[in-house]
Amino acid sequence: MKIILITFSLLIQSLAFSGEESTSSKKGFKLISVKKGSLYQSLGLQQGDILKSYDNEKIRNVTEAMNFYKKLNSGKVQKVILERDGKEQIYNIE
Repeated sequence: MKIILITFSLLIQSLAFSGEESTSSKKGFKLISVKKGSLYQSLGLQQGDILKSYDNEKIRNVTEAMNFYKKLNSGKVQKVILERDGKEQIYNIE
């Protein structure tokens, strides 16, 4: 598992974020870092945020996080639910 995460981290550094599957009881994909000037940063996403879902699609692992990133980058995401500091937040994207 660690080898996969390291490889994924190196790949993602060139995109916009790196993260890991959240091990908390509230499942999601935890952002370990957000690249400055990225789309993620412009949307207000921050290090430590746990991405939970977008447009009723769950984000629980690396594959689902990559699907979210692709759809977000193509402008096809309208709603993102995340957890920050233990509180759920909803972002509506126009």
